[in-house]
Amino acid sequence: RLAVAAESSRRSPMDATEPLVYVASEVEGEEWVEARVVSRSADGTVTLETLESKETRTQPADRLLLANTLTGDGVENMTRLNYLHEPALLANLRHRFERDHVYTYTGKICIAVNPFNWQVSKPLYEEAVLVRYLRQRLGDLPPHVYAIAEEAYQQIRDGAAGPSNQSVLVSGESGAGKTESVKIMMQYLATVSKSGDHNKVARQVLATNPLLEAFGNARTLRNDNSSRFGKFTRIHFDERNWLVGADIITYLLEKSRTVVQSPEERNYHCFYQLFAGLATAEKAALRLTNPEDYHYLKGGMIRVDAIDDEAAHTELIAAMRTIGITAAQQHGIDVLLAALLHVGNIGFRAIDEDSCDIGTPDAVAAVAELLKVGPNMLEEALTKRTMRSLSNSIYKIPLKAQEAAYSRDTLAKAVYAKLFDWLVRCVNTSLLTKASTRAFIGVLDIFGFEEFETNSFEQLCINFANETLQAHFNSAVFRQEQEIYLREAIVFNPIEEPSNQACINMLANRPPDVPVGLFALLDEQCKLPKCTHKTFVEKLFEQNKEAMSDGVLATVARGGKLMPNEGFVVRHFAGHVAYTADGFLQKNNNSLHADLELVLLSSEQPLLAEMVAAELAAAAATEKPAKGGRLRSGGTQPRFSSVSHHFCNQLNSLLVSIKETSSTFVRCINPNTIKQHSAFAGGHVLHQLRCSGMMEALRLMHEGFPTRCPYDALYDRYKDIMPRSIATLDSPSFCEILLLALGLDKADYQLGITKVFFRAGKLAFLDDLTGSDYKELAPDIANKVRRWLIKKRWRRHTIAVVAVLRMTRFLEELRLLRRLERAAKFMLLMATRPKLSLKRARQIRSRNAATRIQARARVLVATSRFHRKLWATYLIQRLARGHLARQKHGAPLAEIRARQRAEAEARKVAMADEEKARQAAEVERIKAMARSNASSVNVNASKYANKNRLRTTALADTTNSPDMSGGGSGGVVVASDEFESRMLRMETAIKELPALKERVKELEDALSKAHERIDDLEKGGPARRADGGSSRSRHATPATASTQAVLAQAVSRQQARARGGSGAQAGQKSWGFLDLLGLTQGAAAGAPATGPISKKLVAAGGARAAVNSVIPPPSDALAVLQAASAAIGTHFAQAAVAGSSKSVELLGDDQKNKEIAVLVRGQLCTALSRVLLHGFKSFKLIGRYHIWDFVQHACEATHERLRRAGGNYSAAERTMTGTVVEVNSSGVEGPANNPNIKFRSFVCSGLNHGLLHEWIAVLTADAETMGKFYETWAFVRSSEQALPQMMEAIRPLASHKYTLSLDYETSRWDLH
Repeated sequence: RLAVAAESSRRSPMDATEPLVYVASEVEGEEWVEARVVSRSADGTVTLETLESKETRTQPADRLLLANTLTGDGVENMTRLNYLHEPALLANLRHRFERDHVYTYTGKICIAVNPFNWQVSKPLYEEAVLVRYLRQRLGDLPPHVYAIAEEAYQQIRDGAAGPSNQSVLVSGESGAGKTESVKIMMQYLATVSKSGDHNKVARQVLATNPLLEAFGNARTLRNDNSSRFGKFTRIHFDERNWLVGADIITYLLEKSRTVVQSPEERNYHCFYQLFAGLATAEKAALRLTNPEDYHYLKGGMIRVDAIDDEAAHTELIAAMRTIGITAAQQHGIDVLLAALLHVGNIGFRAIDEDSCDIGTPDAVAAVAELLKVGPNMLEEALTKRTMRSLSNSIYKIPLKAQEAAYSRDTLAKAVYAKLFDWLVRCVNTSLLTKASTRAFIGVLDIFGFEEFETNSFEQLCINFANETLQAHFNSAVFRQEQEIYLREAIVFNPIEEPSNQACINMLANRPPDVPVGLFALLDEQCKLPKCTHKTFVEKLFEQNKEAMSDGVLATVARGGKLMPNEGFVVRHFAGHVAYTADGFLQKNNNSLHADLELVLLSSEQPLLAEMVAAELAAAAATEKPAKGGRLRSGGTQPRFSSVSHHFCNQLNSLLVSIKETSSTFVRCINPNTIKQHSAFAGGHVLHQLRCSGMMEALRLMHEGFPTRCPYDALYDRYKDIMPRSIATLDSPSFCEILLLALGLDKADYQLGITKVFFRAGKLAFLDDLTGSDYKELAPDIANKVRRWLIKKRWRRHTIAVVAVLRMTRFLEELRLLRRLERAAKFMLLMATRPKLSLKRARQIRSRNAATRIQARARVLVATSRFHRKLWATYLIQRLARGHLARQKHGAPLAEIRARQRAEAEARKVAMADEEKARQAAEVERIKAMARSNASSVNVNASKYANKNRLRTTALADTTNSPDMSGGGSGGVVVASDEFESRMLRMETAIKELPALKERVKELEDALSKAHERIDDLEKGGPARRADGGSSRSRHATPATASTQAVLAQAVSRQQARARGGSGAQAGQKSWGFLDLLGLTQGAAAGAPATGPISKKLVAAGGARAAVNSVIPPPSDALAVLQAASAAIGTHFAQAAVAGSSKSVELLGDDQKNKEIAVLVRGQLCTALSRVLLHGFKSFKLIGRYHIWDFVQHACEATHERLRRAGGNYSAAERTMTGTVVEVNSSGVEGPANNPNIKFRSFVCSGLNHGLLHEWIAVLTADAETMGKFYETWAFVRSSEQALPQMMEAIRPLASHKYTLSLDYETSRWDLH
């Protein structure tokens, strides 16, 4: 019965109980609906019927998404769901939302669903609830943001590795509750960490919320108090873990809301609070009437029932006082807000097509009065613009009415931005502390991913921020999963970390990165004259073709509202978003023209003058002045200020700060778009879950062991149905034997240190143990567990007995060995001392035995005393050190650790500099070695010729044997009998070298005579001389005559070569050893090789006939190269086969395809080395030189030639030179210093560039290098057809696409 039940449990749950499943919904607004299984067919498909619409669908059984059975309040942590997938996550959230549970965990990520109901929210944040979460671990109590804040605080207070900075990242769309969640966590941290005088600091920290909300929040379609800026608040703690200060960094304030709003939205709260909070006299002093009278307010809603502007103004004044803003400064803020409203009422009348004037002088007068500037100056700055010509002449040009209105709105946005930045500086000034801080907790309130019907520049910046934060989120979740597995000692397969770096690079790349990103292109277009959003889009597509091919960037769909050059589509991690490019250039320009800047500089309003001065001081401190200084007077062009560049710099700074902390995440969810507390729009919630990255986190968890159950929970769950003998076991042993008894596959679970880790859905069948069927099987389970325990104990006892027996035998053998040793010593003593009496021997034995016994006894006594004293000393020292450490820990320890970290970083930097210097020196040494002196070529060639003695014609028959005909062999060179005899004579001459030295003078005379004789022969015939030369030749010895003949023939060849004039050896005045042998080292391109063996005189003119090289190339060298090229072509032809799943990219990637690695490294590289340098099985020669030496010399010669010619590199020359330098620089030590690996890397890089055939042509173009490497010259120049044949063999390789790894980067392709 137990076997049947276990087998039933291992089967799909669908087969047993026909559970509910999820299917895709066809109803708009809903993604998934529940359905039940109606029937199953033999082909593996099932028929489903939806519960609500009763529609019938067919789906494969192995692709069903099973539904979890949710009871009570659902599951508090998503990782405990039996089935973990997208609809299961959504269903659990819906289940808990319907039961007024706001918070749910997914691992360590907190999901907060906005309830839109104060009756539900209020009980969650009472003081009694707050106290419950003090010093509680995450997961011990129901999910709450208090637990997230407490987790961060515990890491600072009780961190195992010391205090570490923490960050809590809160994100979500507008109306999801981000601002409230941040305030709740800040309130919790201020409450649990404040003490004594620090209550004031806590009040100041909490007072920042109403102040920044008034000037940074506004009413939107989805939220009455939506934050229109990003905020990162760092809360600092001292050594006592008390809150001692804070600071705030803001990001991307939505300045455009100051001048325009949607009909259902409002401007920032501060404007409406100004009218509700000021008295009638105060408003009259500011020339204020009603909100409906102002252009910047009447475009949206004026009053909202859910917002009490008067009460909010009272709270704002109290917050300003708490922060330390004086009454004069508060009045200055009111003045600036009123002035902005009057700026919006300034109208313009068109005089003609190119000019305008002021249509509302009263508004201009009100603005001039409030800002304390000249009315005429303000009017002229709004309607005209000062320009400077190329000749430095200054003139004013009138503005069109539309341009003047744009300048007016730009002025209003600039003043409001300065006011907001000044408020943030005031807040930071009041919150920053001079006391030393121990750590901080950063709380990030950032705008969530946005996608509207029309998406503009603001949405792109917001989505880019979410893109970068999502990359950090993926990395953090990935790292947390790995830490859990390592902490619990779980064996897991490596999981691929998701990456959205392609989208980030496409948006943020700046020079020198290539291609240039969207924001950099936008800045460039803003600086150029007569650029429009259409030219910007066209330039974007032109520069980012690779991103378009990867699908990261695309054009807008045809048939829509936008033309192809009016927008673009970006593939974000949350989906594709279409952006309208109209307005990008204007919104990215954050600068005022010079006339409006002069207006602000001339203002005598105290607060505005203070803000402008502070901004100028900050700009002067961070920017270098332009060459010759920058005049900020009326005739200059304004300094361009990029919004995107400033935002990217802020975002990079934020990421640096966050990456230095341990991050926790809170994902806020808006359940519906109508702000209804009981509505849960599944499609809308699912879209937010995808945008927040929860699906990526879910996928990471699902690939491992997502379901985790503590031992104690599993023990408490099933101990009641087990016999008492089993229930009394400890929880880890109980869980282990329970899972084994149920027959669960070991691949579906792992036992950690404190938990059991299950694969997704593998815990579901354990729930059935509480049912009646498994209760009936409880006796069988208990019997199986008892048998398992008996077997386990028997194995344990058996192992113990075997260990004891083995130890006993070992000790007996050891005693026997010692007895034999003592007997051997005694026998040796008796043998060396034959006269020693037996009595004396016995005395010696007795004395030695007594000595050993006494020594061991003394050692035992002394050791016992020593150990007692040692342990007593250890105990005293431990107690003393513990006492002193507890007194001295804290600040000194922190300073020591900081100093150690600084020293470690300094050592690391020094080691890095030393390593770079060493590598640079090694590269220079390699280059110097590659430029070795060519003067030793003749000696080395002689060594090579002597070591490679040419075999007789009889050896030629061995070339047909199997082991000599392979593609990797170098072949056998067949020499003539005349050449063999010449070699024998040369060996005899070498043996007679001492005698030859004595006749050096005589040989010199003979050489001078030989010069004259050769000249006569070339002119028409031998000239008989009547001098004593013929007499000397008749009386010369045979050896001398032979030597003279050889030398005369060598001189003949040398003179003929000198008269040729155009070869690499033209003009050479020294004789090499190969010349003495009659072997040519090289000739001019196209000139025939000469020598005594091949020299033929033509009767007509006496000219030499062109012949092949004395040492021909291997007979199969070109054939092997052609075969290697053909094999690679056949390999890539697989992509063209009909129905093939292999692509050209896959076939050319050696990381995914081992076959291309073998073809390139095992065949092509070997064939190339054989053709170029007559290599044998490996790439190296029998003599001194390696194929890589030839490549380096040829590359150096090419570089020197081009340098003398002016440095005009071709593509092949530039890429080849760069590849050789890179390979030499990277392979200075270790396995990468192998020349075989360097040559293979060179060939792979050439294939990746598609220029290998051109590289070979460049290598063989330098005549001097070819002359140095003898066999290369002998083969390539032996026939005019050799080089074209070689180029024709490798040219087809350029038509394929390769993604080959360079061998110096990895040892994976070690094929030599």
